[in-house]
Amino acid sequence: MMRLLRRGADQGSMAVYVVVLTPFLLMMAGLVVDGGGALVARQRAADEAGQAARTGANQLDLAQLRDNDVRVIDVGLAKSAVDNYFTLAGNSPTHSTDATPNKVTVSVTVTYAPKVIPWINKSYTASATALPISK
Repeated sequence: MMRLLRRGADQGSMAVYVVVLTPFLLMMAGLVVDGGGALVARQRAADEAGQAARTGANQLDLAQLRDNDVRVIDVGLAKSAVDNYFTLAGNSPTHSTDATPNKVTVSVTVTYAPKVIPWINKSYTASATALPISK
């Protein structure tokens, strides 16, 4: 018969590893989750600014277009269209609109509230400009 070797009592060395590594692993998971969320917030700010600027640039002065075949933005309609875009989109990032007859510039600020690491609270601002060009 084979004889089994008797081992010594459990020393608890794995418990030390777990205690030491758990905060580090939780911090890494937090960086992944909150880092990804921050990237999404930054991309969302850029996307929202671009879409809102295009929406504003689509508001042409129809009288100028019909009479002179000139594409000029109606500034009042452009600002209203940008505000309506954010209302209809169902989100409320902070935004500002600068509209001229030749271009619409929209700046959007999106704030990301972290889920795991509370001290990474950050705002991301993006700007986009659209022109009344058509082919």
